[in-house]
Amino acid sequence: MNRLCNSKGLVIRPVCGTTAWIPILPSSSCYNIDMTSKNSYVEIINFLDNYYQKALQLSADFSITRDFDWTPLLILNELSVQVGHIYNIAYRNPSIDEPKRTFDNMGDELSDVFLQLITLADSLHLDLYHIKDLPSIAEDSWFALPVLLGQLNEAVMEKCGYRFSKPRVGFNTTDQFIEDRILRLFVVSYRIAQKYQLSIDHEFQMMLDDANNFLERFRSQHS
Repeated sequence: MNRLCNSKGLVIRPVCGTTAWIPILPSSSCYNIDMTSKNSYVEIINFLDNYYQKALQLSADFSITRDFDWTPLLILNELSVQVGHIYNIAYRNPSIDEPKRTFDNMGDELSDVFLQLITLADSLHLDLYHIKDLPSIAEDSWFALPVLLGQLNEAVMEKCGYRFSKPRVGFNTTDQFIEDRILRLFVVSYRIAQKYQLSIDHEFQMMLDDANNFLERFRSQHS
């Protein structure tokens, strides 16, 4: 099997019979990160201290661009969109790519994921700062994202009455499980950013600046 370990620590392999490349779990020789350390939780707490309120303000400001208020289920839809954008970067295949749309900025797409996770947690009155109590997570692969996202979608549908509720081992309530899945998505996304040697504070600030510039243009065009 041919493999490529690029400068950002991404290991990818060609898909047989296509021009696409898909990610595989990288070896430790490609990057040097302590995957069992809780140090990144301290970094995440610092990130939340710096950007939690700014994220909520941006989400509120974007209400001028839509006709209806967003419920938790609609925020989940947007989160799914942003996770899909990450996969647009990870898996490139002309047969499924959207024509004339390019996704190549992992930092921007991960920032959008963080934005929606913050917005979702706030809409459900959940505390992202509980991340400090989360057991250490070694997972850093984007393969975990759709699994966690599916679990989260199912649980929120149950909470909103669109699916029958089911007991979950280790959790007393659906809200506890939802919070746990949101926190795990946050940690895994942050570890992916570490793997790419990205400064999430820098990337998130760039996303905020771009989004606020867009909103200024939108206001001027629709005033």
